[in-house]
Amino acid sequence: WAGTFVTVLVIAGFPIVLVLSWFLEFREGRAVIDDGSNRRDPKSRFGRTYLSVVGALFIASILVLSYDQVVGLPEDVVANVVPVTLEEEQLPIEPPPAEIDADARFHLGLLNLVLDDADAADREADLILALDSQHLLALAVKARAAGIRGDDAARQAAYGLFLDALPAGLASGKPEYGMHDNMLESEAVRAREATGRN
Repeated sequence: WAGTFVTVLVIAGFPIVLVLSWFLEFREGRAVIDDGSNRRDPKSRFGRTYLSVVGALFIASILVLSYDQVVGLPEDVVANVVPVTLEEEQLPIEPPPAEIDADARFHLGLLNLVLDDADAADREADLILALDSQHLLALAVKARAAGIRGDDAARQAAYGLFLDALPAGLASGKPEYGMHDNMLESEAVRAREATGRN
């Protein structure tokens, strides 16, 4: 409850500090209305501000404590722990998820490219290409991975395969191509620049 207390104290104290520091000034141990006549004395301004802050926090703490006594601050709820028998604990094991599809592997490859892990990106692309040797997204990942490694020959070769597969791939209607059509268009531009093909 200490965190809640401090939060409420700060929230309740801020407007009080603001009002007190704006209108009041402490002179010779007394609080007086600020008339602006003592503006050039920095020690007086520091003392007034300091005392205003301390006074406002004191007033806010009194208000919070009063609120806690009358209404009550929220308390942490402790959940009841129910003992579980060994038989109840042994739930049926669910089968593993279905095979990761090409689009998910493509996204894993992109994440690996962002992390500059060209080898991991290549592995994801190879898993896709093992099922479809002309998969556009996998060829794009292979080309980008080669670019990260600085292997221009492998990059050009992958982009060449990408451009060869592009017309049939776009006509195939694969759902992942539809989801990444803008990316495929920009990748085709990169492929043409890398290979010099139009």
